[in-house]
Amino acid sequence: MDATVHIADDYNRSQMIGLGIFFIFLPIVAVILRVWAKLLGPRGIVGDDILIFFGLAFAIGCGCVQLVAAIDGQLGQHQATTSTGQPLLNDPRFALYEKVGNFTRAGMQVE
Repeated sequence: MDATVHIADDYNRSQMIGLGIFFIFLPIVAVILRVWAKLLGPRGIVGDDILIFFGLAFAIGCGCVQLVAAIDGQLGQHQATTSTGQPLLNDPRFALYEKVGNFTRAGMQVE
């Protein structure tokens, strides 16, 4: 029995921009709802609740990085190639995409 696995890799630029906006909007809504619920509760906002704002800043930063990579870089786009089919590694959009990717990976590393 042979199973065929289909990987959905047909993302385009507009989908990446939409996801970037969604991943900025979603954590903002979640933090607003959490703060509102905490303010209605008996304890209010205490010291450990402040950490959610650092998480919000990180989430917004990751969404912004995705937007920059999709709008100015090559996220969700085919990479430019030479006549032999090899990728153009000196393309400025590819260089921007790589810089943005390195920034995101560096921010997510846990030692």
